[in-house]
Amino acid sequence: MDTFSAKQLIIIGFDKYYARMLELEGLDIGLPSVKFDTQINIDEIKSSVTNTNECFAIINSDVIKDVGELLTLIRFLNSECERTAVISDRRISIDVSGYISENPITLCHLKRPVLITELLSFLHKENEIIRTHHSEAISIKISPDTQSASFSGNVIYFTNKEFDILKLLLNAQGAPVSRKEIFNSVWKNEGEDSNIADVYIRYIRKKFKKFFDFDVIKTVRGIGYSVNTDIIWKI
Repeated sequence: MDTFSAKQLIIIGFDKYYARMLELEGLDIGLPSVKFDTQINIDEIKSSVTNTNECFAIINSDVIKDVGELLTLIRFLNSECERTAVISDRRISIDVSGYISENPITLCHLKRPVLITELLSFLHKENEIIRTHHSEAISIKISPDTQSASFSGNVIYFTNKEFDILKLLLNAQGAPVSRKEIFNSVWKNEGEDSNIADVYIRYIRKKFKKFFDFDVIKTVRGIGYSVNTDIIWKI
């Protein structure tokens, strides 16, 4: 792996064992770490990050119960760090997942356990985006373990709900899936039917649009959505 452009790794909110593992992985590639334990002091984190010109951040979102506080911290890290990976065991809020979806190059959400190689791949990926103009012969590999899609050296990471929707569409093998079916399958009994499926489809499309100039997820008028069958999907 090439030398990292960042000079420091910020590790936030993990138990001592997991934080130490991340620290050792960082040292192995010449990237020293600053660790903050589960008793998070946001002001202390901000002071450390702003005093570091170039850094990556890895945060355990489960230890911050207040959604507003978590979103504030993630926004700050995104403004100061080259990359920020949000890692969790639990489902993250719509506000947090929506913000991550809007910033697919600098932010990702990964579900534990996380393969360290996938995490480092996200942190180390190039800033330059090569956009693909034609769907013919494009192959996209779907990795359930990391909830990601990879192609031509690029990786897109998805939130839990985004990946559940993508899996549902892929399982349909190009057949249209209705909004109601998406809602019932992904949200189950989490409230009344709404336009939430459309909102998450927009999140998924926005991530793919960073790389593709055509629709990876197609709208089937009057029915719902389907995956683009010109693409070779590998799971």
